[in-house]
This record gives sequence, structure tokens and C-alpha cells, in this order.
Amino acid sequence: MTTPGGIFWRPDYGIGITDFLNVRASAAEIVEMKNRIRSTLASDPAVEEVSPPEVVVNANGMIEVKVDIKVAGQVQPIALGVRAN
Repeated sequence: MTTPGGIFWRPDYGIGITDFLNVRASAAEIVEMKNRIRSTLASDPAVEEVSPPEVVVNANGMIEVKVDIKVAGQVQPIALGVRAN
């Protein structure tokens, strides 16, 4: 999960998942994380569709993200999954 500023030619691109690490995520923070994931992926010109992201934060603070994207020129969606803690 890219952090904004991590790609110099697209300084606004990124989710900033590190903002959510090592903290107890509230419902509002999970909604914010989902919004960032969806808007960041949707801003990629190669991405045609983004499914609603699934975000789970377990008791240990581990974040698990699942989202499907449809990339231009591809028939099948691609499933992305990330775990971070």
C-alpha cells in the first residue's frame, strides 16, 4: 500500500496505510481507510473498476484488506489482499 508522496511522479497517489498501524481503529477510521483505498485505486488510469474494499482489524491491531480491481484490457478482475501490522 503506497504512501502519498512515495511515487514522485504521482505525489497524491497512495493510501497511507501507515496512518492506521499500531492504533485501535474506530469504525470511522475503517470507513476512512476504505474510502482512501477505493479513491486511490479508482484514480489509477489502468483501473476500470474497484469493488468495495473489505477491511478487518483484528484484536492484535493487524489490518487485513481485500479488494478486487478490473484492469483495462483484462477480462477477469484481480483480487488484491494485504496484511499489515
